[in-house]
Order: sequence, then structure tokens, then C-alpha cells
Amino acid sequence: NFFVMHGENIDRKEGRPGRGRFGTGKSAAFGIASLLRIITVHNRKRSTVELSRADIEVMTSEDPIPVRKVEKEVATDQPNGTIVEIEGVHLRSLDQAGIIHYIERHLARWPKNATVFVNNHECEFEEPPIKEVKRFRTDGETKDVLGDVELVIKVSKAPLEQDLRGVSIFSNAVWHETTLAGSENKEMAQYIFGEIEVPKLDEDKSPIAPFDVTRSMTLNPQNEIVRA
Repeated sequence: NFFVMHGENIDRKEGRPGRGRFGTGKSAAFGIASLLRIITVHNRKRSTVELSRADIEVMTSEDPIPVRKVEKEVATDQPNGTIVEIEGVHLRSLDQAGIIHYIERHLARWPKNATVFVNNHECEFEEPPIKEVKRFRTDGETKDVLGDVELVIKVSKAPLEQDLRGVSIFSNAVWHETTLAGSENKEMAQYIFGEIEVPKLDEDKSPIAPFDVTRSMTLNPQNEIVRA
């Protein structure tokens, strides 16, 4: 099911919300590379599958997905986990430093259960030194719309880089946007960061969705929950 575009996410089906809402992420590999390889270990058994862009390009709409099974449930002492590899990268050159910087900024807003290496470099994020933390819980009409959630505002001891400023908005641990809500040019805004977790964004079924498949990292201000 992983290789089916827009395929139903099994975790979500079983009541474990998270990423994988639209079922399109796996196609990103073929934007820059020719081969996608998935290696996964579970209970001392390792399985590996591959999918190539060349095989996809000769498919018709009725063909089965041309996934190649490299190995299936081979005995191993490796710990549980999954490795995603891509090969045949088409870019003329890779800006390794830029890639590391980008990933580390995203790790700042990612659940703490991911380890990312770029070649031999382990990407890590260190939170800026904090001067003050303020916490605010919803009440009244805002609580009716957003639910019982907490906004955490942090004040850095030093001015933050541009891409670290603002409140990160999550829903079921998935990051959707970081915003200063119109305060970008106000005094001391360069010191502000934080987060809020709003499960109702992921659960929303209204005609105007709070976010879409484009992964634009921008919520839709026309949605009632987003406006709140």
C-alpha cells in the first residue's frame, strides 16, 4: 500500500494519526532521482524493496506497481526501523551544507524520533537559549473552535534567524505552518518562537479545508479553525 499513490494510510485507518494524509510523499524521490529503495526491519526480520523511475514510465494505468522485492524477511540482528535510500540523483551538484541547514531547521519542528544523516553528518538541531516561556490555554469561543489546547510562546535570549521565528502550528504532531500572525515587523518579533498543537485541524471536514496536498506549509485562512 505504501507505493500506491493516494493509498490509504494504514496507521491512520487504525486510529494512529500522523503524517501520510494524502499518500503522495513517496513520489518526491523521483523528482531528483531514478531509484527509491526501502529497507525495513521488524522483529529481527529485514525486507528490502526497490522502485525505479524507468519502470514507472513504461507502466500503463492498469499495470501493477513494478516494485522489485530485493529480500523478504531475512534474519538480522539489526534494530527495528526503516531506511529510505535514493540513487541516481540527477542534480549536477549537491549543496551539502545547504541541505544540512534545511534539514536541521525542519528537525526543530519534527517529533524527536527521527535520525537524519547527510553522507556522514548526523543532522541535529539545538534550540536557541530561552529567556522566558509563556503558556496560554484556550477559553471561551476560541476553545469552542480550537478545543482545549495550549499555546507556548518562547522568548529567545538573542535575535533568531528568520526561519526560526514564529509559532509553529501542529496537528497530531504534523507541522503545518510557522507564523507570527501579522507581527513580523513589530518590535522584538525577532525574539519570538513557540508552538501550538491543534488536533482539530487534522479532524476538520468542512468544505474549506485547513490545508491541502501541496505541502505549502501555509494554512488556509478561509478555514474557520485557522481563522480562530
